[in-house]
Amino acid sequence: MKSRERKMMDKGKEAKLDQDENARKAKLKQMTARINKTESSMLDYANVDLVEKANDVFCNILKDFAELQCSILNLLPEEEREDDHDNWYLPKVGMMEEFQNIVKKWLKEAAVHSNQMVETDLSSLVNTTNTGTLAGGIWKRGIKSGI
Repeated sequence: MKSRERKMMDKGKEAKLDQDENARKAKLKQMTARINKTESSMLDYANVDLVEKANDVFCNILKDFAELQCSILNLLPEEEREDDHDNWYLPKVGMMEEFQNIVKKWLKEAAVHSNQMVETDLSSLVNTTNTGTLAGGIWKRGIKSGI
């Protein structure tokens, strides 16, 4: 969006608008950095905890971003509100929501992957004949002794 020429408004309101717009841009930068960090963590299903924590932080930043948008819309002259909301805010928040959907899908896939790994680990324990293992020792002894 190109820089807009503002209609005259009182200095206090204009200063608050500038402050909120700068804070909104900073939140956008924070979310972009969070996306990059989260994407690199999503390369390994072992990073579920990291991704969940990063997503929680991301959601809080997105909430702040939305609150700043509401403040900005209340401060902008009426004729600028639609342009700011439709042409600046909505495309950016749309990308952020798309990212959240990707993270949610990944977390579900990670849970399935984790369950498969547990099943594989348990399967290998049950199939082990070494008496020093759970499957070969306690498990088989428990069956034989009626436990």
